[in-house]
Amino acid sequence: MPFNAYMTHARSEILVARLARRKHALRNEPNPKSDLFRERVFAKRTESQNRTLVSIAALLYSLPMEERTEIPPGTLYMLILKTLARIGPMHGYGIAQHIQQMSEDVLVVEEGSLYPALQRMLIKGWLVAEWKQSDNNRRARFYRLTPAGRKQLAAELAGFERVTGAIGKVIQPA
Repeated sequence: MPFNAYMTHARSEILVARLARRKHALRNEPNPKSDLFRERVFAKRTESQNRTLVSIAALLYSLPMEERTEIPPGTLYMLILKTLARIGPMHGYGIAQHIQQMSEDVLVVEEGSLYPALQRMLIKGWLVAEWKQSDNNRRARFYRLTPAGRKQLAAELAGFERVTGAIGKVIQPA
């Protein structure tokens, strides 16, 4: 089993076991699934794989969530549009990297946010996309701004300026 699939399977098994423990703890009953959990997760694995699974799982659930600045709601479209207007056609990973570099690692665009946003922007007609070879000879979807996208960028920037100006007025010392 590939490592990623192995970890995904292990995470889901751990979550199932946690939910079962919580359910039985609320009822003040012993948890009959705990032994089943161990048998399912650790069956057909060597001792070293079991130790690795336990240590990785313990690490995953013991580390605190890292602090990071969230991208303000409603600004992801503007950041993507501005990146494409400034640089030209780019693939999704390149867009995310550019935003992160320009913000000096303050803004990190997650794939789970970026690609659905790009898809919505394609549907709205703000972008067009075509498949090309990337710099490392992989097939990638390159996004390009349309005239409607340039118009939307101007609207997004005007709205952002209006909101940041209003926030600035509120937080200024009296």
